Amino acid sequence: MNRPSTEEIKHALRYARHRISTRKEKFICLALPSNSAGEWLRNYIMQSMGCSASNLDFWVWGKVYDCRYGTYPSLEQMRLYRLRWIDWMLDQ
Repeated sequence: MNRPSTEEIKHALRYARHRISTRKEKFICLALPSNSAGEWLRNYIMQSMGCSASNLDFWVWGKVYDCRYGTYPSLEQMRLYRLRWIDWMLDQ
């Protein structure tokens, strides 16, 4: 699959950000549009994070929270982490 233009990718990320910020979707990959930029980003994210759509959850649980002691982020905290990650991708 050919890489879409930077503007198409940023548009897809802004679309996903809106869907997550308005709580229409929970996961970034599901919030992306079903166009070539969304498909390209889904593939990119899955290759970067692994095969699971919830790998960001596992990364946050392991890096930010000490899950050995039963400390987990709330759903709202995970939503904010997803929004921050999208913001980071938009700045790249």
